[in-house]
Amino acid sequence: MAQISRRFIKPKVGAKIQNLLIDCIQRCNDQKTTVSFVESLLTETEKTMLAKRIAIALMILKGEDYERIDNTLKVSKATIWRVKIWLDTKGFGFRSLLNEVLKHDSAKDREKKNRLDNAINDNPLWSGPGNWSARKKNQWQKVKEAEEPF
Repeated sequence: MAQISRRFIKPKVGAKIQNLLIDCIQRCNDQKTTVSFVESLLTETEKTMLAKRIAIALMILKGEDYERIDNTLKVSKATIWRVKIWLDTKGFGFRSLLNEVLKHDSAKDREKKNRLDNAINDNPLWSGPGNWSARKKNQWQKVKEAEEPF
């Protein structure tokens, strides 16, 4: 978990450094710059922690239940609850960004559902004689390729 010094700084200094962080984030115009900035700014643990929080919030907005979020992301129900409370009380800007992500991903979700349906409906019983084992294995591979964590 990230640690902050117990020594207090003046409010003006705190506001200045927070504005500096926001300014740096705004200047990340492309993916390469953003990746470079995040890689040099955060440790692996911090990146994982933040990514999990974002994923929890996204899954909550998608309407997933706590059990599925817990099983998928390997986080505690208390963490899920804290993210939900945070999302409901303070996360309005974050919620709007995630809603844009959801809109963008809806086309991908439809395509993923089509691939999954095609893989499941590819029934070897109706395709005539041949190697059923290989066809079933191929069908199973298509289903696995079509699946995504959330």
